[in-house]
Amino acid sequence: MLFTLSVLFLGIFTYQSVFQKDIKARLDVFIFRIIVAYLMTALVVCLVLLCLDKLPLLADPITSFKRVIVITMPASMGAIVVDSFDKE
Repeated sequence: MLFTLSVLFLGIFTYQSVFQKDIKARLDVFIFRIIVAYLMTALVVCLVLLCLDKLPLLADPITSFKRVIVITMPASMGAIVVDSFDKE
């Protein structure tokens, strides 16, 4: 549910701010931008958690996945705001 909310918020913010409600001709770029922002943020979160030894991938993968999702939500919001500084 948190993952869905995160992607939904990313989509709404990108639609309103970055693309200024004009995605008809650029739907593929819109979707790509949301996916890339979320995946890059999740990768950075994974690396930070791994460096802090808080990502037990082999011992408890479900907990690792949940930690990444919980921390990625606010981090992806910040990422998309920074991404919006470079408007289309």
